[in-house]
Amino acid sequence: MQPTAFFLLTGATSALASPAVSVRQATPDKASPAEFELFSQYAQAAYCTGLYDTTINTAVCADNRGSICDGFKGTVTVKEFTNLEFGTIAGYVATNPSKKQIVVAFKGTNPLSYVDVTSDLIKNLVAANNLFPKCGGCSIHNGFMRAFSSVRAELEQTLKAELAKPGQESFRVVITGHSLGGAVATVAAPYLRTQGIACDLYTYGSPRVGNQEFANLITNDSNFSARITNGNDFVASVPFGSLFQLGFYAHTYPEYWYKDGLLGTAKGYETTATKCTSRKQCAGPTCGRARNVLEFPVARFTCSIGDHMNYVDPALLLCKDGRKGKSSEPSITAEEFQQFLEAQEKEEEEKKEGEEEKKEGEEEKKEGEEKQEQ
Repeated sequence: MQPTAFFLLTGATSALASPAVSVRQATPDKASPAEFELFSQYAQAAYCTGLYDTTINTAVCADNRGSICDGFKGTVTVKEFTNLEFGTIAGYVATNPSKKQIVVAFKGTNPLSYVDVTSDLIKNLVAANNLFPKCGGCSIHNGFMRAFSSVRAELEQTLKAELAKPGQESFRVVITGHSLGGAVATVAAPYLRTQGIACDLYTYGSPRVGNQEFANLITNDSNFSARITNGNDFVASVPFGSLFQLGFYAHTYPEYWYKDGLLGTAKGYETTATKCTSRKQCAGPTCGRARNVLEFPVARFTCSIGDHMNYVDPALLLCKDGRKGKSSEPSITAEEFQQFLEAQEKEEEEKKEGEEEKKEGEEEKKEGEEKQEQ
């Protein structure tokens, strides 16, 4: 398929690289290359604009000839949802009776909103008590939480209705998404689990979504989760692992990192991935990662926009000119990416200056009090 825009938002991990392992060997079933590829296609299909036409029971994936894509035989939508208030958050619910699956896929958002959302990442980390009352200390980025909350009720209702249908009670539920869609999926999956809906989670190029407590909620859950990252995907490395940000946001695990990238390889997801189960174990996408302040300006420019856009085989003509219509406008431009980097650097400089001014003010106040005492 023509690679449509897989564009948007945050997160990185770092540290020591774990040994490269075959994904097929890691977990033969749910962590197989076939599973990774299949759900990446569901995530990509969420970008097909023609999907959101209020018509259900239609094929999720149709190529440019109108033929059903391989692996999607019998897969039809049962719910399509959008919410324009939150960056045109959108998604769909589809069923595949032959595979006994119900898949929820979330779409990313417009790259032009990228800087606006990420510029306030730290102050937008808010308590998630309303979604996860039993998770003490859980905090989530406010934008991600609001985006999911805007479609939460209809999504939960749809899934429970589908699982209540005769013969579908034991269907496997999978939540997936790319970029911002992956971030929303990361909020959706643990919430649905608390509502009695067991589900697996596959995200592609997802940002960090919440704090360490929230990340632990997913990492320690018995349901299957996989955070898949490609090469030097810049979205999987934002917010950058700077001195100001590492203490606030944390990634979920396990992560499956395709260090050498997926595009241009004949095997795609059949290639070897590095599996890591903690930040200390796996390097993950290392772009933007600086060990100290001096390295920071250089490290960020190793990030790749292309790696973020290529989680699906470009030969798969998923929705281009097919009966699902054209795909969403692709990608974030190099100029927009540069603007984002400059905005991040300016924000950090202003934060540092503010801290220095505050420190100077406190010192002056202390000196004044000491003089008065004398």
